[in-house]
This record gives sequence, C-alpha cells and structure tokens, in this order.
Amino acid sequence: MKRELTRVQKRCLAVIQRHRGRENPISYQDLAVIVGEHPRRVRAAVQKLIRRHRQPICSSYDPRSPGYYWPQTREEIEDTCTRLIRHGVRILQRARSISDASAEEVLGQVRMALSRADEGKRGEAKTT
Repeated sequence: MKRELTRVQKRCLAVIQRHRGRENPISYQDLAVIVGEHPRRVRAAVQKLIRRHRQPICSSYDPRSPGYYWPQTREEIEDTCTRLIRHGVRILQRARSISDASAEEVLGQVRMALSRADEGKRGEAKTT
C-alpha cells in the first residue's frame, strides 16, 4: 500500500528538488522558514520522505554549506551512500565497544562482590 505524502512532506520535497546537486544544498532551518513549519517538524518530514517514501534526498555535511539536496549525478548518490555506510559501521563499532566494556565492568563488579562474599564466609567460619 502506497502512503500519501503529507502537506509538509510535499512542500519539503518540492523545495529540496529545486536544490539540485551537492553545491546547492538547503539547510533544514532555511527549509523550515520556506515551508513555514518548525525545524523539528521539517526534519521529521524529510526523514519520512527518505525512509518511508524512498526519496533520494542527499545531505551535505560541509560546514560551509550544510543541508539537503536532490542528487544530480550517480557520483553524488554513491558518495552519500558510502558516507552513510561508513557512519553506520562506526556506530556499530561504538555500540560493540560500549557493550564489551560494560560487560567487562559488570562482570568485574560481580567477581569483586563474590570475592568479598567468599572472604566474609571464610571469616565467619573461622570465628564460629
């Protein structure tokens, strides 16, 4: 079942499609002003356009000119996909590091607690 675009999604898409190529992005703040919506609502609409409606909206992370744009070339699409995959791998690596470190810390605390409990039992056995 194909979902219909909301009014905000339609307006965002129309504006982004006019910003063609990575040299011509539009920031979400500027997009919000043009569309007349809160920036959070605009960002959510763009995310739904990408995820639910599979629109090929790319992002520029160039600090001099960040924003969304409609790709003009296969290279722009490939560059965006490569960057997103690298970012995803870094996130997964971070999650694994946190998980491994947390497991080590938790197991270390359990070992210390068990060790103290064993020492306490040995001390009780000597005093009785």
